[in-house]
Amino acid sequence: GLYREERERAAAMLYSNGPVQDDNPHMVQLGTEASEGQMRWNCRGTIISRTTIVTGCQCLLSQGGKTTAVRLGMSEKASIVEVEEVIYHPEYTNSTKQYDVALVRLKSPIDTAAAGKFPACLWINQTHTPFKMIQTVINETADDYTYVTTKYNSDCTWSAGNAINQSQLCVAMIPQNTIVSSGDPLFWSGDRQGGGQQVDYLVGLMSYSAQKDRSIHVHSRMSWFASWIKTII
Repeated sequence: GLYREERERAAAMLYSNGPVQDDNPHMVQLGTEASEGQMRWNCRGTIISRTTIVTGCQCLLSQGGKTTAVRLGMSEKASIVEVEEVIYHPEYTNSTKQYDVALVRLKSPIDTAAAGKFPACLWINQTHTPFKMIQTVINETADDYTYVTTKYNSDCTWSAGNAINQSQLCVAMIPQNTIVSSGDPLFWSGDRQGGGQQVDYLVGLMSYSAQKDRSIHVHSRMSWFASWIKTII
């Protein structure tokens, strides 16, 4: 199948040690031009095609500059690709954090073999969500990961402090002080095609932590946005 060799190579690292440092084959950093002329690499995204990165609106809009570059990895030495345009979901609102999804279109396709990076699959099942998933998190020295479990949106409304709609996904994360940034990916890995190969599915993008319970995180549900994404890429 597509990217089979890359998947096999990445799986040997990713699911033996977790996506530590630059082992995650789908994650990139997004560069924003700061007013002082320096590049800020505060936002992260997930490759979903050789020319498209998906991330959160919140992070990009909070940087105060134009997103102009994508670094293909977490290392400062990773290769850089220029950005063609950023497309924010037209219904995104900062007050509710709903529709918190943005697409970053690249000027040139990613050389997957050279970069060691390749697209993740989108989870498109709108009626069923995996119960246990992998959440990429941040610590002081490197990227790490933890497991999260799915909750009913109705159970999270009180904790979140506002209504959660069908485009959002509520999960529980332990420990409560886990740091997750807007746009960070939530993955499920499994063999849905029956070919004996682990495939990474992007299920959600981190949007915000609940006000009343920091162990509750609300994500943008990728299955809800699959049709919109398809019209663009």
